[in-house]
Formats: sequence, C-alpha cells, structure tokens
Amino acid sequence: MIYLYKDLKIAYLLTTILGGLSFLFVFSSLVNLVLGYIILLLWIIACSFVFIKIATKRFNSVLSDANNYCNIKDALNHLYGIYKGRPHKKMDLFVAIYISNLLLHYGKTRSALNILLKYNVEKLYSKDREDVYKFLYYSNLATCYNRLDKNQEAMNAYKRADQLFNSPYINKALKAEFEIMHKVNYLIITDVKNNCDEILRLHNISLENAKSLLSKVSCRFSMVVVLSACGRIDEAGEHIEFIKENGGDTLYAKCANQNDFSLDFANKVDLEPFEINPIKSKEYKPLIFSVLLTLFIVAVTVFIGFLTSKTIYINDHNNSSMQSISTFDKDGNQLTWEMKIDDYYSSEYELNMQYNLCSEYLILNDYEGCKVLLLENNGFLDFKLTVDFNKTTDDIYNILDFEPTEHNYIESNKDSSYRILKYKYFLGIRVLTGIL
Repeated sequence: MIYLYKDLKIAYLLTTILGGLSFLFVFSSLVNLVLGYIILLLWIIACSFVFIKIATKRFNSVLSDANNYCNIKDALNHLYGIYKGRPHKKMDLFVAIYISNLLLHYGKTRSALNILLKYNVEKLYSKDREDVYKFLYYSNLATCYNRLDKNQEAMNAYKRADQLFNSPYINKALKAEFEIMHKVNYLIITDVKNNCDEILRLHNISLENAKSLLSKVSCRFSMVVVLSACGRIDEAGEHIEFIKENGGDTLYAKCANQNDFSLDFANKVDLEPFEINPIKSKEYKPLIFSVLLTLFIVAVTVFIGFLTSKTIYINDHNNSSMQSISTFDKDGNQLTWEMKIDDYYSSEYELNMQYNLCSEYLILNDYEGCKVLLLENNGFLDFKLTVDFNKTTDDIYNILDFEPTEHNYIESNKDSSYRILKYKYFLGIRVLTGIL
C-alpha cells in the first residue's frame, strides 16, 4: 500500500533507513550490538505500521468520494492518478480491481472488463492469503460478462469466485460481508425471473446493513432492475426516487433520470465517450514530516556521537605478541586500558618467562574495575588485562604507573621506540588518524 504513493514511498524509505541506521549506531556503540539490532527491528516495524496506516487512510479517502457521495468520476480520476497499469505488478492489479468496481458503478462495463483482463490474477496472487483479492477480481469479472450478456463467461467467472469464497484462507468477517452479494450474483446470472423474490429478500437485508450511500444506491438499483424484469416495476417507485436524489454521477442515476433500466440503455451509456483526467497525489505532509524527523534523529545521533567520541591508541610493540590499548574520551580523560597477549611461543623458556611476567598482574583482580585473564596451555599463552578507570579507584594510576590524561600519555610516549597507532572512535566506527 505504501508504494502506491511516491511521497509515502520516499518518506518510508528515508525514515526507515536513515533513522534505523542512526538508532543502530547509537545503541550498538553505547550498549551493545545485539540491542542495536533489536531497536533497528522495532523501528522498522513501527515505521511500516505508521506508513501503512497513512497510506490506507489516504486510499480510503479517495474512495470516500464514491462511497459517501456517489461522485464516481472524481474517485476514478484519483485512482488513475496512482495507477501505473503494469500488468506484472500485483499492487497495480490491486488498484485495477477497485477501478473496475467503480467503472461498473459508472456504467463503463467494457472498460472495467478490459482493465481486469490485462492481468493474470492466478499468477500475481499465488499465495493462499491473497484469495480474497482473487475473489473480488472474479466477482467483478462475472458482473462485467453478465452485463454484456455473455452468460457462459459470467458463469465460469462466478464458479471460480465461488471456489475462492469457500477458501479457508478468507477472513470470516469478510465472508460475512460478501456473502449476500455473492448469492445475489449467482441468482441474477442463472435466472432473474424465477429467483425474483429471493433476490429481493436478500437485497432488503443488504439495504438494512449498507454502510455507504453508494451501497444503498447500488442495491436499490439492482432491486429496480429485478422488479422491472419480473413485471413489477410499479413497486419500484421509492427506490427510483432515492436513486434520483442520491445517485450522483452513477449509471444508476442516469437510468433513474431517464426512467429506463433496460440492458440497451446501460449499453448506450457504456458506449458514450469517456475521458479520464488522472489526478496525481500531492499530499506531501508525511514526506515533510519524515524529512524533519529524519534530520532530527540524525542530528541527535551526531550529537550523541560527538559526546561519546573516543580516541584510541594501540601499541603493538612493533608487531610483537603483546598489544596495549589506551582509550580516552573527547575531553582527554582515560576511560580504559587493555593489555593483550595471544600468541604461540617457540620455546618453553620463552613461554615460562612470559607467563611469570603476566602473573604479576593477577593481583589486580582484587581491585574494582580491573579484570585479568591468564591461561597457559600446550605452548600457548592467552592473557588479557582490562582496566575500567570509571569504576576503579585513583590509586590504580600509581600501581600501573599511568597518567590519567591523553596529554600526559602523549608526552610520556612521544620518544618511544614503539609504533603507536592513533584511532578516532565515533558511533561504533574506528578510523585510523595517524601514528604517534
């Protein structure tokens, strides 16, 4: 539904992609990557829900001209404004089904039939959950053929509609909504005169339950046609007056005004010149809101990134097995220090020596904010020391002989014979900026 409208499509993609990436960067950098992906998924679901609601509301507002005021031409112009006419796109078929229905109300049966026959509905709607759309397609198709007096084709289309109507994949509420219409179609296609009373009974039920003006007018028109076919046109006075007053630009109003409900007159209306003036959707409020919201989210993300940016210095001791990593916040205060050794030692002496050196750090496990892991196994040594300066006490600086600021770190290492790589860390992205 979103992709029916260009502005909603752009708004949806813009908000979902840029907003989602912003949330991913923020949450993955501040907490962890898993939470970032969870927030991203929730954001995509929320955006989909909101924009589908907007698109559905807009689509229904287009139909409201027809449903509530019987202004079929206006509704058709708006529908043609979003209709692309591509025979291999199921969304285009979705719009085509609604267009064909309005064309039937407008009296353009051949145009309704032609737009339906452009599509291979069985191929485009191949999923079971799409049976309701196929049902509507074949119901409209049956009505087209019936009005054109092609009884066999009408019955074939109805039979397929009936198979779909009995599908377990059609929602029960929708079945209840379409049930009377479906029964009436069968009775009209098979034998109007012999089914006159039953058709009228069903139509009276429909009239009581009708929610839109168009439904009421359409139902009353069908009753008039049935009464006329059964030689009881004198009973149709109330229905004809209602159609005259409320029929708008429908076929039904034209018939009522001419007091002619014959198939010949309907065919005459069908053959009259018919011009469509597509009205493109120009409601850009969601797009403007989306742009502003996206800019706000991105701006907040950049601001958070600035506040949480870090500088990282990695000393690999000239490609030795040891690596030390110092991390500072944007103000130059030290956040963490890591020391890692993960390598293979060629001799037992080298391994033992390194193990003894690293063992001296085990005492740091007694300090809050410090964690030491040391494991020697079959010629391998795994060592990792992590110090979180936000959690530990100030005396750790003296124990490790560390300076608490980035400036002091640089000063103490500027004459070092080791290569120290400098990185900038911004919202989960680490970029090499130089060598100390």
